[in-house]
Amino acid sequence: MTFEMNKEGDELTVHMNQQGLALLQLVLARLQNGSSPMPRHTHLMTDDWGGDELSSQPQSTDGTLFNKVDLRLWS
Repeated sequence: MTFEMNKEGDELTVHMNQQGLALLQLVLARLQNGSSPMPRHTHLMTDDWGGDELSSQPQSTDGTLFNKVDLRLWS
């Protein structure tokens, strides 16, 4: 799974396969059903940044790859 910004900087595209889709669903469900107080958050990172949730391989030729994505849930 990758999160990539287009070269103009005004669009974000999320690329994923079935495994990435399942991971994103799991992460969002954990965020929704967590027991920690609001606001809740989690991080998705590439292996270059110490994670394993995101790929370090860009899927587009003209975008900018994000190495870290924060997901935040507000009450």
